[in-house]
Amino acid sequence: NQNHLNSIISNCNVSLNLMEDLLSYIQTDSEHMKINLTPIIVEDYINSVVESFSFLLSEKNIIIDVSNSKTNFNLDPLRFNQILTNIISNAIKFSYKNGRIFISVVSDENNLTIQISDEGIGIPDSITDEIFDPFTSSGRSGTSGEKSTGLGLSITKRLVEFHNGEISIFSNESNGATVKLVFPIN
Repeated sequence: NQNHLNSIISNCNVSLNLMEDLLSYIQTDSEHMKINLTPIIVEDYINSVVESFSFLLSEKNIIIDVSNSKTNFNLDPLRFNQILTNIISNAIKFSYKNGRIFISVVSDENNLTIQISDEGIGIPDSITDEIFDPFTSSGRSGTSGEKSTGLGLSITKRLVEFHNGEISIFSNESNGATVKLVFPIN
């Protein structure tokens, strides 16, 4: 029956996500990982990742507002895509139905700054200090029961640091969260 099939598919997706996260974690742990900096249009990558989540966005009726500038910057396209996927996925996962997510991109002579803000459940103070730790117990289910492996932010932090960048999260429980990425100009 269809309910059993949906359950099987859901469990397979959870297992696949866990394996992908474990492989990513192992890869980012490698001292031989190379970053291939390439000039890209940052907003094009953001819009592509947002589009990849179109089904989830429509399912939760969430709107994502992306700044409409065209910022050219040197980043590793594959790793940047993974960074965006992890952060936007979390923003969707922890947002309420009918919510909004805001993504801003600003660059100056020194840095590229990207902020991704949601209006979701936020991060409890009790787990704020460990959200970037791998295999932490701080992983939580999303607002619609979405599962978490607890590795996404750990992997994301490593990928940002491979770019010599910084990641920080600001949150008030029940009032959403903002992830701030700062990449230096190379």
